[in-house]
Amino acid sequence: IAEGRTAEIFAWADGQVLKLFRAGYSAEVSRYEAVIAQTLFSAGVPCPTVGEVVEVDGRFGLIYERIDGPSLEALVRAHPWRFASIARLLAEAQVAVQACAVPDLPTRRERLARQIEQAAPLTPTLRDAALRALERLPNGDALCHGDLHLGNVLLSQRGLLVIDWKN
Repeated sequence: IAEGRTAEIFAWADGQVLKLFRAGYSAEVSRYEAVIAQTLFSAGVPCPTVGEVVEVDGRFGLIYERIDGPSLEALVRAHPWRFASIARLLAEAQVAVQACAVPDLPTRRERLARQIEQAAPLTPTLRDAALRALERLPNGDALCHGDLHLGNVLLSQRGLLVIDWKN
């Protein structure tokens, strides 16, 4: 029913969807996202509920609550003249996310440091410079989605819900 760079979304059981990661993504990616999604939902973050990690044809995925509502991106495509009001909804989703306290998550700094260390194209000099620059940035305690855009915010009967918390 949908797809992105890392996964495809399929209708599953009644009221559920399967987010099936593309070939090459490990079970660990699914388990990591499941833990993050469960932690977020429990903390009151506006997001769908998450179920179990599954394997289908050698690919790993997650069962999520099915949200029967359009993404903000779909709304912009259908009603481009409403862009300003839809952009305001995206800002409201961002504010709602940042208002949630979720102390049990890894920090953004830790995740960025891991990504920098694993970035194969970086020379050792650039890698060290990037890590030093990261260390100079201030710490914060706001929740950061990491990929919040119009396609990752859905309108639902529960209001705005943010999806795709892999980052």
